[in-house]
Amino acid sequence: MWSGRGFEVTNEYEVGGRLHGSRRVEGSGYPVRFPVVDLVEVGIGGGSVAWVDDALVLHVGPQSAGASPGPACYGKGGRLPTLTDASLVLGRLSPSFLLGGDLPLKPELAYAAVAELVAKPLRMDVIDGAVGVLRIAVTKIVEALRAATVEKGLDPRKMTLVAFGGAGPMFVCQVAEQLEIERIVVPPAAGLLSSLGLLLAEPLHDSARTVLKDAGDVNPGELETIFRKMEGRAVGLLHKEGVRQRDVKYQRLLEMRYQGQSYELPVPLLGRIVTGGVVRSAIRDFHRIYQTKYGYSQPGRPVEIVNVRSYCRGKPGTIARVMGGLAREEGLPKSRRVWFMDGHGIECRVLLRDTLRLGTRGKGPCVIEDYDSTLVIPLGARYVIDRNGSASIAV
Repeated sequence: MWSGRGFEVTNEYEVGGRLHGSRRVEGSGYPVRFPVVDLVEVGIGGGSVAWVDDALVLHVGPQSAGASPGPACYGKGGRLPTLTDASLVLGRLSPSFLLGGDLPLKPELAYAAVAELVAKPLRMDVIDGAVGVLRIAVTKIVEALRAATVEKGLDPRKMTLVAFGGAGPMFVCQVAEQLEIERIVVPPAAGLLSSLGLLLAEPLHDSARTVLKDAGDVNPGELETIFRKMEGRAVGLLHKEGVRQRDVKYQRLLEMRYQGQSYELPVPLLGRIVTGGVVRSAIRDFHRIYQTKYGYSQPGRPVEIVNVRSYCRGKPGTIARVMGGLAREEGLPKSRRVWFMDGHGIECRVLLRDTLRLGTRGKGPCVIEDYDSTLVIPLGARYVIDRNGSASIAV
């Protein structure tokens, strides 16, 4: 959820960085259940290698050139064409402005890699080969977002797409067009958003204990004792992390289900002390939540309390202003030619993000350069720099 603008539902995606994943499968054993963030992963990043198989089919990833030797254009010995190289060939990436100019790129090496290992096998020119790489990368991102939305009964057209990562904003407009999403948000310091989120996230301790009792027969005092013990431990941990007790916020839940079921639903508790009235209210709320989620409920069926859960939160970090001023305007060209998914190149204005004040409005085609990311806005799209410093784009 993007709270800066009060959006109710968003999709988020990031391009860039390295992802390590593993899966272990073995017979028997016991399932371990705990809450996690639902992520859909796709093997696309700036270092994703473009390659042609024996059937002359173009692929992008999952192989990656990584940071070392990295894309061919880094000039560190890498010879394989990557998404970064294709972006440089297509003018979507500046050869002299990556990291504000601290990491100059070598366009001639990008051209050579794309020409030799993409365009030549497919018997096409370098631009067409790079456009093919772009199309495949965008398609993979779109497929991942469809898996996270359409396949789960959600309509992405009603959502706002938030793009971050160093290269995410470079492709976001094309991704949104494919999904028919009309609104995009690119936050300030998009390439550093994950790091900023880590620094500013509220300290949180989540505690749970299994009780497995009939909700109608449970002793409220017993539940209150369990909650206080869990919260006491959590507050102690928060205190060690520098959180003052007066800044701690508490949230209590009962995880409930109908007897005989295997999955429970979380039900927030009203009030700070568990009483008989609070438990009865939770049972009524469970029937309502169940009705909302599944379309029916069974008010006459016994309800079980499976787990009691407590969240103790500290005060989140704050930041007066997202870093700026690292990118230098000197040497930044006024425009450059950028190729889009239709294979056509358009002369685009080049703007420096740090020079765009709050409320600034404009329209594509243009490229907005930042120290840590590049935003490519196509013809017909409009943008405004909102009160949070985010680029809000209508496509």
